[in-house]
Amino acid sequence: PVAGQFTISREGDLDLPLIVDLSISGNATNGLDYQSVASSITIPSGQAAAVISILPYADAAAEFNETVYFQIADSTNYLTGSSAAAQIVIEDLKPQISLEVMEKVAGVSDGSSGSVLIRRGGLLSPEVLVQFTLSGTAKNGTDYNSVTPYVTFGAGQTAKVVEFVPKASVTFGGAEAKTIRMTVKADAAFASMVPSADLTLAPERLSYDQWLAARNANDSDDELFRYGFSQGTLPNDSSMLARMPKASVENGYLTLRFRKKPGISDMNYQVQYSCNLTDWQAGPDAVEDITSQVAPNDPGAAVFRSKKPMSAERVASMRVKLLLETND
Repeated sequence: PVAGQFTISREGDLDLPLIVDLSISGNATNGLDYQSVASSITIPSGQAAAVISILPYADAAAEFNETVYFQIADSTNYLTGSSAAAQIVIEDLKPQISLEVMEKVAGVSDGSSGSVLIRRGGLLSPEVLVQFTLSGTAKNGTDYNSVTPYVTFGAGQTAKVVEFVPKASVTFGGAEAKTIRMTVKADAAFASMVPSADLTLAPERLSYDQWLAARNANDSDDELFRYGFSQGTLPNDSSMLARMPKASVENGYLTLRFRKKPGISDMNYQVQYSCNLTDWQAGPDAVEDITSQVAPNDPGAAVFRSKKPMSAERVASMRVKLLLETND
């Protein structure tokens, strides 16, 4: 729940505290529909205003919107101004819809599926229909088994899984992989922003253990590097140089471009930024992923830009760190 606020303001002498009497009404019940509020408030000495927070209680029942009406009561201690009354509307609790990618890669060779978990929070009592759209270069019913573009949550249900099972007949042409994007349709009945989730449909789902076994190799930094950037399993893959990170200055910002291996399911490419080559930072405060802006339908593309312009630093550098996911 999100609190509403009334602000009680005064003018004139601020040296002494002032007790302001309040009349509270409306069809929302004080102490039942929202946290109990006293019928008076003290503006401290030296202060020109005090704030009253209205914190609604969450409940599982669907209700109409309710109002809280505040009016400053008459008193011999003060005169009321022209704005002596106000109201807050307590909206009914709404379902909160979110998406979580459980398996980001669907592989054709082994029929492994990608999956998205749709969660419903907030109000759980009513049945809720969640509709979504499916876009990307992979086509619903052609490249993967047909997915009905909606799910229904029964009363009390909080989670649904949507699976994307690739068809053996998928053709990739010259592409390394295809993209799938699930986007929940905007609905005024939902409390949250419109969420989306991205998956990859690849010729095969890859893992580092499988990579090492195919190459009869042991774990090492070199092998992890090749796993992340080579296109095949050859030790001197001629395409690897073209896939490796390359930095340039674009529109005044340091920009890093490289090629990811779309079928990788157990590794993350973490882009880091440094202004002294000693302290490295990752995350949205340091670097911005702009891949969706410049290459929205290329699952192998990766384009990152520094948050600070080049003019703000004497030294600027970016790098990619390969991080294997674990089950711990």
